[in-house]
Amino acid sequence: MSLHVIERQWLRLWKGPPGRRFQNLYRRAHRRGESEAISTHIVRLVLAAVFLCVGIVLIFLPLVYIPFLLISAGLLAAESRLMARLLDQTEAWSRRIGRRWKEKLGLSTREVNVIGTVVAIGFVATAGFAFYRSWSH
Repeated sequence: MSLHVIERQWLRLWKGPPGRRFQNLYRRAHRRGESEAISTHIVRLVLAAVFLCVGIVLIFLPLVYIPFLLISAGLLAAESRLMARLLDQTEAWSRRIGRRWKEKLGLSTREVNVIGTVVAIGFVATAGFAFYRSWSH
């Protein structure tokens, strides 16, 4: 799998329809089934495991681990229908919450995105801190 192919897949994921993008990624990865070598699936799973391990190791550093866990989730979504469905449902849920905030509070889309990002980072940071506290004692 060349770097160009990976870049194209991530670009397609980024521009995909919200709430369906990860399941579409999964379908594309498995629709090619016979043409895509088993080694590609193995490499994707190994990379997901590496990014997950790096993210877990870095969980003790504030917010540094987030990109590693997100990349790991994206790679796993290409190999797991359950993970793809979970990521799509999470995205749809967060968009519904954003629309409610926008309507109830009269916020702009940009303000909702900033607040949503801050809240999401806060949740992830809190989970990371809780994980750190549970392992440090």
